[in-house]
Amino acid sequence: MRRGIRGSSGTVGAAMAAITLVGELSGVSCPAANSCFADGRFFIRPATVETWNGSTWALTTVPLPSGGVNGELNGVSCVPARCTAAGFWNKGNGDSALAEVWNGSTWAVQPTATPIDHKTLNAISCPAARTCTAVGVSNADITVQPVAEHK
Repeated sequence: MRRGIRGSSGTVGAAMAAITLVGELSGVSCPAANSCFADGRFFIRPATVETWNGSTWALTTVPLPSGGVNGELNGVSCVPARCTAAGFWNKGNGDSALAEVWNGSTWAVQPTATPIDHKTLNAISCPAARTCTAVGVSNADITVQPVAEHK
């Protein structure tokens, strides 16, 4: 059984802007009943966020660090007026950890812990506006190890 999100105007799951693109959504957080953020990647628009304002979805491509050729967001966590998303970006020689923050109007790249090369963040939780923990994997030097970052 497939269900959509119910809003005041009915089912909106099929009305998501990304539904017409090839890609995936991998995280969602709703800081209020009329405010949701879903993140992921679409093959013609990497590192994207879908934003629900209570009646419609809007698609936003988030900025990548300088030199980034593609990226993907794997998790998002929101508190009122602030969201943080985590994933990875690629500059052509391996993946690096990616963190993005929404300040209520725009997305911006945030620094991650070093070393950042060959690291992917897969999930994030933020109990307060400036307190987050992200987890993922590092595969530098062919050794796969779990990663946890806290800020």
